[in-house]
Amino acid sequence: MIKKIFTAKQIYEGAEIPRGYGVAYNNPLMRYAVAYPIPINLLVRMHRKLHYLIVIYKPSQREKDIQKAWLDGYHKGFARGKNSGRS
Repeated sequence: MIKKIFTAKQIYEGAEIPRGYGVAYNNPLMRYAVAYPIPINLLVRMHRKLHYLIVIYKPSQREKDIQKAWLDGYHKGFARGKNSGRS
C-alpha cells in the first residue's frame, strides 16, 4: 500500500497525466516529466528546487556582471530622478 502511494510515473511528451497525479519535475534531456500523487508532487518539487538553490546553483561570472550592471543602472537612475526634483 505504501509503495503505491510513493510511486513515481514517467510521462512522455503527448501522454496524459494519470488521474490523481501531478507533475513534480521535467527532464528536458529525455523529454519526459515525473509525476507523483498530488500532495507528494509539491513536496518533491520543493525539495528539488531547494537542493538546486543550496547545493548546485552557483552564479557564473557573466550572471554576476549582468546583475551588477543592472543594479548600477537602477541606482544611477534613481539618483538622477531624485536630483531632478521630481517626486
